Amino acid sequence: MEAILREAQEPYRTLYALLAGCGPMRAGEALGLDIRSIHPDSRTLDIVQKAKRGELQGYMKTKNADSKHGRVVDLPVELAAMLREFVGARQSGLVFCEEDGSQISQRDILKYSLHPILRKLGLKQGGLNVFRRFRITVMEIAEVPQALQHTWSGHARTHVSEIYKKLLKQREWRLEWAEKIGIGFALPPRDVRGAKISRNAQLAQLIEFRKVG
Repeated sequence: MEAILREAQEPYRTLYALLAGCGPMRAGEALGLDIRSIHPDSRTLDIVQKAKRGELQGYMKTKNADSKHGRVVDLPVELAAMLREFVGARQSGLVFCEEDGSQISQRDILKYSLHPILRKLGLKQGGLNVFRRFRITVMEIAEVPQALQHTWSGHARTHVSEIYKKLLKQREWRLEWAEKIGIGFALPPRDVRGAKISRNAQLAQLIEFRKVG
């Protein structure tokens, strides 16, 4: 996972980190994530729609993942900070989008980013669900309560005791578990987008200096 993130450029780097380090979300849910669905501290995301083939759909893949059943995913602090930095000053629109605000195609992500990276690393070719499977494995190893795993992943719930029904509504309890699990991998230095901004700022300063000079 760390090797993939080191090779990825924005916006794919943040997308991959989010898919592999939170809930987990399905790829369509991440690509349909609206900035207004991010809580103020960036640690909880409301999953209310998904992106599919250029369309935003206000329903989930299964009824267990539907927002009316209370579907949320929670992030560890480090990942929340990365997401907050990526969103920046934007107040609305899709978190991951093209320059014109339209949704990013999963096919283009695979063609121009993930598959070339996997080939370069000599890894087996796979789709965006590799990140979701990774996160589910991390949760199982960390022995996250099954009820919470099902809530985060949108899977059908097995028997849930009354105590877990109450705990699942407690955001602080969920955030404690999100932090306890952590991301499951080390985030690479976030220099791609920052470097571009820095270079643009330096260029602007140079132009201004020449005008004054």
